[in-house]
Amino acid sequence: MASQQLCWTCKKACGGDDCPWANRSKPVEGWTAEKRRIKDAGKVMTTYHITACPLYVRDKK
Repeated sequence: MASQQLCWTCKKACGGDDCPWANRSKPVEGWTAEKRRIKDAGKVMTTYHITACPLYVRDKK
């Protein structure tokens, strides 16, 4: 799926301290990402659609 976020299949997305984006909402140096603004519960938030990341590790299903 083209709109799927790369992080959803990354082993580092949950837990640990390996990913600054997943753990502190800090962009990862060297990633390929498009900045996006979304509305959630009436608030406008900045996020990113990440398509490549140097920290990415495919999670086993």
